[in-house]
Amino acid sequence: TSNPYVEANLLKQKTGAYHVALVNYSSKPVPDLQVRIRSADAGNARKAKAAFGKAKTATEGPDLLVSVSLDKFEWLTLE
Repeated sequence: TSNPYVEANLLKQKTGAYHVALVNYSSKPVPDLQVRIRSADAGNARKAKAAFGKAKTATEGPDLLVSVSLDKFEWLTLE
């Protein structure tokens, strides 16, 4: 992530669906967090949906770039 106080974990369900759990350990919100995901490691994902906010996505070569405003935590579903 673009912020050293934000932890990101890539998770895979038994169904094959991929998700990213984001946790903010800083004491303030991160208004424009950038998350870079290797698409090949996440089922060739090209989009992400945020459970609690809005996620903007773009691709850069083999990577999926996700921008999200993060308060304390977020759950991204990769597609």
